[in-house]
Order: sequence, then C-alpha cells, then structure tokens
Amino acid sequence: MATDSNVIFWQHQAFEPEGDAQERRKFGDAGTVRMHRLGALGPNTTLAHMNMLDERDVELILAMKPGLSWCPNNAMGYRITPPHKCWFPHLYRNGASVSLGVDTIIIHPMGIAGLMSLY
Repeated sequence: MATDSNVIFWQHQAFEPEGDAQERRKFGDAGTVRMHRLGALGPNTTLAHMNMLDERDVELILAMKPGLSWCPNNAMGYRITPPHKCWFPHLYRNGASVSLGVDTIIIHPMGIAGLMSLY
C-alpha cells in the first residue's frame, strides 16, 4: 500500500536480541524476511536500528534497497554492538542507504550519532 501511494513505510526493526528472538519465535522468521514475503521491503521502506541481522537479512537489504537508519548510540548503550556483529560498514560499502539517527535525545545528546558511528 505504501508503494502504491508513493509514501514511505518506516518502522523500528531488529533492535535488540530478546525482542528479535521473540519475533522470530512468534512469526517463524526475521522481520526483514517477513516484510519481503509480504511485499513491504523495498526503496519506500525505511528501517530503524537493524542491529540483529543475519546473512539472509543482509542479502535482502542489498537486493531490495530499503533505507536504513542506524542509531549507533543505542546499539552501544544497550550493549548490542558489540558483542553482536555490526553489519552497517558492510552494508554501506555494498551500496545500502544508511543514515545515522538518534531516537532518544533524553539519553543521548543531539549530534552524537556521527561520533558514535566512528567507534
């Protein structure tokens, strides 16, 4: 529907390990795979966070070209990256559209996302 209406579909996805595991148990696969199956993964889709990715997610992102909004401050603040692999350098080098975001300015000051991405 978003593509037909020429609007952007935006959502938080694959933020942290527990939520991602719960989603995979409930629906049987990752959000990226499910969105692709439903026809909702494409250039008019923007996904925030995307910390919990596997190789299949990465393949779909590179093939379908959704926008990604990475919040490195949250990934590190919640101790997601590390220890979990951060795919954003690979995605960016391979043509994915990656922006930097901050979605909790109460905790993280404005302008910090760029600095945190250098970590």
